[in-house]
Amino acid sequence: MKASDEFAKLSDRAREAEDKISEASSKTRDELSRQVDDARKAADDLAEQVKKGTDEAMDRASEIWAEARQNWSSTVDRIRSDLAERKEEADVDRLERRAERAERNAEAAVAIAAAALQEAEYAVLDAALARAEAEDASSAP
Repeated sequence: MKASDEFAKLSDRAREAEDKISEASSKTRDELSRQVDDARKAADDLAEQVKKGTDEAMDRASEIWAEARQNWSSTVDRIRSDLAERKEEADVDRLERRAERAERNAEAAVAIAAAALQEAEYAVLDAALARAEAEDASSAP
């Protein structure tokens, strides 16, 4: 599948996530809890797919992308560790601090996703340019 097709799928997925997030305020706590569990499973599954695909492509990938993958894994681990603490916290003050941390984590994740989206756009366009240049060079006399 072409990178431009993958980018289009990413855009569709972003709209789907936006819809789910918008609808979250009208959900019951139990429904929201199930939605969070489902999102976590989907994130785990996708992370595993990305890891497998990235591992296979790592021989061709630059050192920068390897570092980005490691940083992403570390960030996800920290966020998930923080999420696990939620189940241990009981009093209102701790829950309030937990909510504030979760909101900051969500803001950071969105910022990282925005940066990744911009990098993906750049990479797809750069790949298209490289392909066009290669085709021009091969058809030149």
